[in-house]
This record gives sequence, structure tokens and C-alpha cells, in this order.
Amino acid sequence: MIRTAASKIGSFSLLLVLILASCATVPEAPEPPVALPAVSEDDLVRMHLESMDLRARIGQRFMIFIPRGIEPEDLLRLAGMDPRLMDRNDPDPEVADEEELRAAAAEAFLRMMEQGNPAGMIVYRWNYEDRDDVVRLTTALQTVAMRSQPGRKLLISADQEGGRVAAFRFTDIVRIPSAAAVARHGDPEFVESLSYVTGRELLAMGVNMNLAPVLDLTPVPDSSIIGDRAWGDDPIMASDFAGGYVQGMNRAGVISTAKHFPGHGVTRVDSHGRLPIVSYTMDDLRGRELEPFAASISAGVPVIMTAHILFPEIDPDYPVTISELFLRDLLREEMGFEGVVISDGLEMGALAANFDMDTTLERAIRSGVDLILLYVRYQLPDVINRVEAMVRDGRLTEADIEIGVERILRLKYRYGLLEPF
Repeated sequence: MIRTAASKIGSFSLLLVLILASCATVPEAPEPPVALPAVSEDDLVRMHLESMDLRARIGQRFMIFIPRGIEPEDLLRLAGMDPRLMDRNDPDPEVADEEELRAAAAEAFLRMMEQGNPAGMIVYRWNYEDRDDVVRLTTALQTVAMRSQPGRKLLISADQEGGRVAAFRFTDIVRIPSAAAVARHGDPEFVESLSYVTGRELLAMGVNMNLAPVLDLTPVPDSSIIGDRAWGDDPIMASDFAGGYVQGMNRAGVISTAKHFPGHGVTRVDSHGRLPIVSYTMDDLRGRELEPFAASISAGVPVIMTAHILFPEIDPDYPVTISELFLRDLLREEMGFEGVVISDGLEMGALAANFDMDTTLERAIRSGVDLILLYVRYQLPDVINRVEAMVRDGRLTEADIEIGVERILRLKYRYGLLEPF
């Protein structure tokens, strides 16, 4: 049962909203998807599933990074399209070798997209210099994706939490403070307004998925690795804010991602480098940490990201991302989450330093991760080969692959990213 704190709009919060509305101009963005395709969701999802062979389905289980040096114009040119679609007239590189290297990088990336069939991309600050760069990049990615996988647009994601974790820090967009700073106003409606503005900014740049909000509970902001990325220690307040944030993103037409399930707020260990170990019991989690996640599920959050944390009192063998106890038994069956489960980055030290690649992949898929986030270390074709081999030798089944693909396709349908072909 999720407790709800009564809240009123404080005068200071209202003032901030008025300032935001009067002084900041949010760029025009497409209206959130309201007109769904004439084909029903079930029929369209089935149509896309049946059009994919095993390797293509495996590819749809991954979201990948975009390497440094990839230029949108090069992608379009190599795909046989007119690069003037980007409306950019950069001079040719002064050094021929640089041009060749850039073209080679784009060619390799394009080949990987066509052969790998990924569900989505995550963008980082090394991929762009300004807002126009982001628009050119996302436009090129979607154009190329629709050519190689007709009817299936990419999930294009970014970490735009606010405060110190913000993929986009341009002066010509509205940026919001950290979660801890926002929480001081105690106003869920203010959170919803900020979330909506953030979502509209993202959508205007072609980013349709935000890897936020952070729903971890932090006893003292500077005592945990999460710090001011979280709203604080109060599960009631965090639950109210979670609902507001999800509703704001949904209203903007952007996919929100509640993270890091079931809670990363009590550890000082950074899972990018080492495996955090937390001695909570399941009752401990149910009593506090799970409340904001349950509230986000009630609000309709479409995606939840897992934490690479070991809870030895609950599952002594496997961290959450590769634990059936957490993902199937707790998140799916007990908490009733029916959306997409995404992993945190697969290359992070918490997993990579303790489990080999095959074990991580097999257990993540079997445990219930639908969308696996791949960063720099792993190449998608190699990963697809590994998973395909697991299906061939019986460690995984085709049904294990298909169930996650179906959830991803349904997510795309509901956010206007799946079309008939």
C-alpha cells in the first residue's frame, strides 16, 4: 500500500512556475502521439514480430551507444540519401585522413545498425556540440533506422535528470535543478510541471526516452553515491514526486524510466566500478525502498531500470539485474509491473568484474530484463552471436527472446514509434 502525502502548491513553487512560464521559451515539439495507427496494437506488434528472424529479434533486445566521431551527414550519404536533409554546409575536413577516418567510422556504424537491428540508441555529450547537432543526429538516426527496419523507429534516450546529471546543458533550452533542490519545495505538481517542460525540450530535439526519474531514497544526500540526484529520504514524498514526474513525461509524449530498482540510495559504492552489497531484507525493501517504484507503476511508468546491487539476504548469488527473485518474482509478479525492464550499463564493473559476458547475458534475459543497455566495451554483432548460440544450444529459448521484444514493440506503439510497413 502506497501512502499519499497531502500537498498544496506553495507560493514559492507557484512563483517558480510562473517565472518558468514567462521567461523560458520551450521550442516547438510535435504533439504527443494521440492518433494511433489504424492497425490494432496486437496486430501491428504481431506483424513486426513475424517479420523478424531470430537474429533481428535478438538485436531488438539492445540499446546501444553512438561512438565518437559519427556525423549525421555521413550516415545519410552512406545510406544513399541526400545529406542536404541535414541543412548544414560544413567545410570539408582540412586533412584527408580525418575525412577518411570519419567516413570509415560512419560506415561501420551504419553496417552495425543494419545488421544488428537495435531497439534504440543512447546519446552522450561527445555526440554533439549544440542543440542543432542533436536534432541533426536524431533525424539521421531515425531516417537510417526506418530504412533498415521499416516501420520501427528507434528509442533514442538520454540522461536528463536535472542538476549535475544532464546530457544537454545548452543555454537555449530550459534546464531544471537537481532532484534534491526541487524536493525542497515539497510540491508534486511543481515536479510534474518541470517534468513536462523537460519532456517537451527532449522531444523537440528528437529524444523520445528520458532515463529518469531517480527513485532511490538517500538518507543524507552526501552520504551515498546517488546524492542530490534523489529527492531525499522520505518515501511518502518520493512516491508523490514519482507520480508527478511520470505524469509530466507522459503528458509530453516522452518515455520515462524509473531507476535504479529496487533502490541504490543507501550505498556509497559506485556500481560503475565495483559491486555494491546491501544487507537489506525483503521486508526492509517493502517497508521503504519499493514505495516510490510502486507509486511510479501506479502512475503508468513505462520503463524501469535495474540496479547492479547484491542483496545477499535476498539473493546471495546474483545482483538485481541478473536475479529472477528480484525481476520475475518481485517486480513482475508481486508489484505487477507489465512494462519494459531495462538494465543499467552491461559493461559496468559491478557485473563485468564478477561475471563473464555469457553468464550476464543469459541470466539477464532469463531473469526478465527486456532491454539491455550496451556501452563502449561490447559490440552488438558479437553480442547477438553469443545470444543466438545460447538459443541454439538450449540455454535460452526463442520464447525467452520474443517476450522481451513484444514488450519493446508495445512500448514503441504506445509512443508513436511503431508503424505498419
